[in-house]
Amino acid sequence: MGGTEAFDPWTSLILLDRYRQGDERAAEALFARGFSRIVALARGRLSPPLARRADPEDVALSVYRSFFVGAREGRFALGRGGDLWRLLSAIAVHKLRKLARREGAARRSFRVEVPLDRAQGLRGPVHEEDAAAADELGHILAALDPDGRLAIELRLEGRQVAEIASETGRSERSVRRDLARARGLLAARMGRADRSDPHPGVAAVSHRDFLLLRMIGAGRMGKVYRAREVATGREVAAKFLRKNLLGHPVAVRRFLGEARTLAGLRHPGIVGIRGVGRTPGGSCFLVLDLVDGPSLAAIAGARPIAEAEAVRWTIQVCHALEHAHGRGVVHCDLKPANILLDGRGTIRVTDFGLARSIGGGAGPVGGLGIEGTAPFMAPEQASRSWGRIDARTDVYGVGALLFTLLTGRPPFPGRALADILADVASPSPAADPARLRPGLSGPLAAACRTCLAKPPGARHRTVRELRLALERS
Repeated sequence: MGGTEAFDPWTSLILLDRYRQGDERAAEALFARGFSRIVALARGRLSPPLARRADPEDVALSVYRSFFVGAREGRFALGRGGDLWRLLSAIAVHKLRKLARREGAARRSFRVEVPLDRAQGLRGPVHEEDAAAADELGHILAALDPDGRLAIELRLEGRQVAEIASETGRSERSVRRDLARARGLLAARMGRADRSDPHPGVAAVSHRDFLLLRMIGAGRMGKVYRAREVATGREVAAKFLRKNLLGHPVAVRRFLGEARTLAGLRHPGIVGIRGVGRTPGGSCFLVLDLVDGPSLAAIAGARPIAEAEAVRWTIQVCHALEHAHGRGVVHCDLKPANILLDGRGTIRVTDFGLARSIGGGAGPVGGLGIEGTAPFMAPEQASRSWGRIDARTDVYGVGALLFTLLTGRPPFPGRALADILADVASPSPAADPARLRPGLSGPLAAACRTCLAKPPGARHRTVRELRLALERS
């Protein structure tokens, strides 16, 4: 790769701008410019114990993942001086430091028990306060310019101000200004976390009461871990808001809003909530019922779904949604990945993170843009021209779920998000499921087509009406 070549600052600046505009070739060029240098940096910085457990190429890939995500979100920028290497190396050093913290910590309160298949890669548990501090540091670094990030990294390595100034070619006054700004940002973040109410109408729980066992799921908003309650030994699911969203007030409100929503729902077909809390570093988490079974996405990805299975599961989803709609809640993100099948063969609907109140207004809460999973979205979620979001939005979502189980693909598949959203919002209907699955029963295909009608008024009026149609099919 060309990562050993000197960086052309203007080229890096142009490539980053093109990447933000969606040019994947620019991403490939940015990757080629630094990958081998990041690998060399990681190889040189890894201590012998860490080198036996961490692959430098994996570190480099992780660096680029963080860089591309941060660049998309506007957290990283290049000045006219062309500081791509400084930025990449600062991200790399931060990740290597987190690895070192993880390797050296001996105890933690919200501990991690490593699965057997990964035990050789991690020797000991991570102390929660250290992990939280590292997360906070990531937010602080993201808010600084490349020179500031480098100054912080060097200070964390024990360098004095004069040494940092000498190594970076800057004045001591500039270095002190960067360090003071970082302290101010940290104080502001911790103060904001202290003022936030982590207990939105449900039981408050302490992070010290649970052990994290392993990650079992991840989405745009959060990550879900299998966890164990220390006092009872009972296993639960712990859902954490992604750390890059902790500074986004709308995302935090949405995440805690899921707790409020679930607190008002009590149904055997809906994953329930047990509590909500916050770590010392300000991370929000929900404690949920653990469903010990696969999602319908996992099942459908492994084998074809029989027509009778698809109908039975969809009817169970309708029962759960009837309960939610009766309490004024629309799910707004129905898809196979959000429907779990427990060990008794019972369907459990999960992830109410995008839920709305019926009659709560048209269009998403500002700040997060279009919300939902594009291939499964109802037209009114993609464009207000189709009307407001209401219970019929979930009727469409159930139809999209049923369509996917029957045909093996969503109603509007595609690779580019813009193209999928355009198909969803256009007047053109979804494909006929009977054409994609020859032999499908006529009444079932008709019920599915009615659910997926673009005008909300042409769909089943309620999920109960849909359920009755499925029971007759």
